[in-house]
Amino acid sequence: MGVRVLRAARGVADFTARAGELAALRKIAAAGDQSGPVVLISGPPGTGKTTLAIRTAEVLGDAFRDGCFFVDLRGLSDQPVGPGDAASWLLRALGVAESRVPAGAADRAERLRGLLRQRQTLLILDNAASESQVRGLLPGRSPGLVVITSRRSLAGLENLAWAEAVCYRQYQQSIEHALAAHRIAAEAGDIRQQAWALAYAAYGYRELGDSGRCADLGRQSAALARQAGDQEAYSQALARLRDVPSFESAVRMALGRVLAELGQRDEARAQFGAARSLFLDLNDDEGAAEAESARTALASS
Repeated sequence: MGVRVLRAARGVADFTARAGELAALRKIAAAGDQSGPVVLISGPPGTGKTTLAIRTAEVLGDAFRDGCFFVDLRGLSDQPVGPGDAASWLLRALGVAESRVPAGAADRAERLRGLLRQRQTLLILDNAASESQVRGLLPGRSPGLVVITSRRSLAGLENLAWAEAVCYRQYQQSIEHALAAHRIAAEAGDIRQQAWALAYAAYGYRELGDSGRCADLGRQSAALARQAGDQEAYSQALARLRDVPSFESAVRMALGRVLAELGQRDEARAQFGAARSLFLDLNDDEGAAEAESARTALASS
């Protein structure tokens, strides 16, 4: 069965990283207006949507006497969970015997909504792809709360009490400022400042989960830093990325190629070797082989 039953946890009320969002959710949960509010948490991958939803259950779980239930809808996978399957899982989690679960998807959804309208539950629908994937699971008026996470805005959903775009707006603003600084530095011909500006922009894209732009700007930053002879800026191009191996491996490959083009062969080989180790840690055999091939080719040329 694809439903996790979540329980309140002691000692997590000081989850300060999301204090504002948790306060808003607590207010919604405490309203008790029987409207069956729906909360949407949207944003790019890696921005803490699921963590916030689960923290909601841990912090506010005692307010939902009939339980907290978590379903991963796998919305953007090759095999997303259909509404009928999700409804079946939830019915069984709510105590309906398997033999009494309706056969048709529409009947399952209707039965589920009927139960949820009578119960004070917290339902977390994680990783939703579209409105149609979740709409049949929403009870309408009920004493419970539904929290949906998605990479998309799902603007067509009804009865939204609150929508939080977990996109780290401060990082978006930092990117804009950094790119503006890069343009100014480019107009002034200041290569060192261009390198620093792009390193900051790469960091912002890393936080937003955009590995492609992160790697691209990291490569450009390192190339400019090497051109300017600025070892500190060159180091920053890596340091900003070290906490995320999947991003760092891509950036190290890009830096290796740039260094090879600049004639820094020993440093390039070192970057390819570091990329290979990271790819191996990620169980990415193809990436590890590519990094090893690049290092070998550079050594033998």
